Amino acid sequence: MSEKFSALQPDLVFASQGNLGISALAVLAARRANLRCISYIPMAHSFRKMHSKYGRLRDWSNNYIVRIPDRWLTCTIEQIQKLRDQGAQQPIDILPNCIDLPQMATPSEARGRLSLKIGDLVIGMVGRLNNVQKGCDLFIETLNAAPKGSPLREAKLLFIGEGVDWGITRRQLEQNGWRGRILHLEWTGVPAEYLAAFDLLVMPSHFEGLPLSMQEAVLCNVPVAASAVDGLASFLPKNWLCAPNNSHALLGLLENFIQDPDEYRKALPALQQKIRNEHSTDAFHAALKKNFAATLHKM
Repeated sequence: MSEKFSALQPDLVFASQGNLGISALAVLAARRANLRCISYIPMAHSFRKMHSKYGRLRDWSNNYIVRIPDRWLTCTIEQIQKLRDQGAQQPIDILPNCIDLPQMATPSEARGRLSLKIGDLVIGMVGRLNNVQKGCDLFIETLNAAPKGSPLREAKLLFIGEGVDWGITRRQLEQNGWRGRILHLEWTGVPAEYLAAFDLLVMPSHFEGLPLSMQEAVLCNVPVAASAVDGLASFLPKNWLCAPNNSHALLGLLENFIQDPDEYRKALPALQQKIRNEHSTDAFHAALKKNFAATLHKM
């Protein structure tokens, strides 16, 4: 890759890294070719935090990788601090999510596509359906802890996305009383056609960046019940949050929502305005342009 960079001689290399390991080769290649480099990273957590194989060794190697780019871009103040904690000393700036939802479906339209009734209580998850990050296992534990007679026991469960733990998630739910009330939609490029089907999006994540699916749900008038971690904790209202890794706390949050959904929906207009102001395509382009110019100006 460094040979290709050397041959092409770009003015700037932009590396988009899901974490400090993903796309690290692009960062290293830019260094070898003596090129300016900006790296964007939505989750700068240590590999030990993410329970990755050889986490301690990979974190050690990150002490070198984190110092390579001329500039870092990330999504939240929390992620800036994580980069600093791992040794980043170069400029770091916020790059907002780029959100441009087309015409959004109404709840009746979204539910019609999924054969759901308007009176159904619909809760569930969107995104990568796994245990390590997204907390599918915690959601299952919470649902199974719902007492007899709880409205949660009558809920329809909607899952949009795929992941390594989806199969076992579905089996465990079916074995505990939700057979026939689970709907699964694979990855979709048109989330605005389906998100309004939810009464409540559940995000029991163990760690996060600033989830795009969470902001898209809010724009579709769907409140979110989430773990108080990372970008979820700093972006969402406190009464939408619960202690992380705690099924009892999550159960209480879900039951509170069911008892008074209008109270939770009061926060939607202000959050929607914040997303439109700070996470629009215009805001994204402006931040990217500013950081490109600042990096190139140093040449």
